[in-house]
Amino acid sequence: MLTGHARTLLSVNLTEVARVDVGQLLALCANLRHLALNYNGGYVSSISGEGGKGASATGKELRTLSVLCLQAAGEDDEFGLRNGGAAGGDPSAGEPSPGEQDLQQLLAMPRLSKITMSNCQHLTDEVWEEASKDHSFSEIQ
Repeated sequence: MLTGHARTLLSVNLTEVARVDVGQLLALCANLRHLALNYNGGYVSSISGEGGKGASATGKELRTLSVLCLQAAGEDDEFGLRNGGAAGGDPSAGEPSPGEQDLQQLLAMPRLSKITMSNCQHLTDEVWEEASKDHSFSEIQ
């Protein structure tokens, strides 16, 4: 779907998509300035290489990032409702939060200045630490 127009896109908002491949999205949409990944059913990663840098030549223009995740399967949400899992329980949809490598890659974008994240089960101190090797976070709002 994105292959024809992806290079010209400056903003992408994916909400309630069954399966998102962050590495492929960044590779196809190399000029993105704003990326929002909201309540998607699952994430798979095509990012490879040490430290999640397989696609590091892409997404260097990214300035704002919003990642709002579903609760992991079986966890209660803020209203006390139990989540049935990613994409209705389809295991091929991936996890309800981007993986560590995807988060490291996204957070390491050199022009990133605004970050919003919620319920990202793989967002750990180690992810921040690894991302900070490539990004000073001095311009973060």
